[in-house]
Amino acid sequence: MIKNKRGLSQVVSTILLVLLIIVALAGIWYAVNNFIIKNSEGISIGNIGLDVQIQSAVVNQTNGIATVKVKRNKGVANLSIVSLKFIVEDQKNSDIFNIPVKNFQELAVRTFDLNLTKNSILDPTNILKISVAPVYISETTGKDALSPITDTYKIGEGNKIVTEIKVCQTNSDCGTDTFIQSPFCSSSNEISQYKDIYECFGTPNGFCQKRTEPVIIETCTGSDTCLGGVCQPQNVACTPENVSTDCGVNQYIGIPTCYSTPPPEKIIQDYDSFNCTNNICTETIISKDIQICPNPQICSTAQGSAECFSPLECTTNADCQFGEVCKNGNCTAEVALTTGTVSSSWPPGLNELFDSPALPNNQSNNTVDRTGFTIVFPGSAESRCLKIREYTFPSSTAYNSYIRLNETKTNITSGDSFQIWETSYGCTMI
Repeated sequence: MIKNKRGLSQVVSTILLVLLIIVALAGIWYAVNNFIIKNSEGISIGNIGLDVQIQSAVVNQTNGIATVKVKRNKGVANLSIVSLKFIVEDQKNSDIFNIPVKNFQELAVRTFDLNLTKNSILDPTNILKISVAPVYISETTGKDALSPITDTYKIGEGNKIVTEIKVCQTNSDCGTDTFIQSPFCSSSNEISQYKDIYECFGTPNGFCQKRTEPVIIETCTGSDTCLGGVCQPQNVACTPENVSTDCGVNQYIGIPTCYSTPPPEKIIQDYDSFNCTNNICTETIISKDIQICPNPQICSTAQGSAECFSPLECTTNADCQFGEVCKNGNCTAEVALTTGTVSSSWPPGLNELFDSPALPNNQSNNTVDRTGFTIVFPGSAESRCLKIREYTFPSSTAYNSYIRLNETKTNITSGDSFQIWETSYGCTMI
């Protein structure tokens, strides 16, 4: 009897131990689950599902504007992007620009202008790279969440625009600040006027920059209100026939700017208009369309003023699909640059070099240098895809130019056909 009780006690102890383990595991899972939910916006699939790519970036060193073309590729997660964070780095510092964006669907392309001098941190003449990280709405929390950096674009010399840089030590070296256009009402009791402001960016030996912005020049006092850029008593009387005389002259004010949301992209400018309502002057400032950019043109201020232009599809061959090369900013189908027949090859048994009358032989035209390009020999015993190691012009145009290949021993021979291609796409031709 005692033995049976001891056995029963062991069973009860085991059951209690199992129950305690289950309770402990449940507590651990509850804590871990809460931690995962609480921090899920940092590990959401959106962080690995968004694919935002910088297709091109050009920095205007004169006005400090970086024009960045961004494409949203198809990704794992179809999340809503609310803004893009651009991280711009020069040789010493970095700065972050948060640009709101609407309706940025997959396969869509957007172009953004970043004012690199806005925070006086970066040196626009020495920008090294621009990175992008999308901000999206988390499916778990419904709040904005920041994705890791999805792409980085290195700025080379070909991505820099220099029009005219004036070296300076102080602002006065660049010019005299000047008010432009007529005063206007920036609010019911404030009068503003646009002003060209000259600044010396960076010291010592900085460079000049001009910016145009509205400046408050007067605040109306008492019961006076602003009308037509002048402080006047309220409820100025008028007649419909004499609106221009009694109230003010309709005119564009400010400077043209770009507007892209919602599409289409266009150039807009503020318009100051006057009306006579119930024999009382009224004034309204609205934005008017100056120019609609025809698709696929975009609006940019990279050159200092708003303008519609066709964006560059590419800046290097790497921006294009396989089988295409970048020509004048557009991706075009690649074709063989040179085709011809091998005249002779040497040294005997190695055939590392060859010449041909099809190779341009005028060394004054340095654009024909094909060093580093791809060369193939269709239909010959040489089935490899080779590279041009050296391209040598003759001392006289009476002789052929010759090529040294990147292999010291090849199977080429006199009479073989060859093709020279800019990229490895030519390798598919053999």
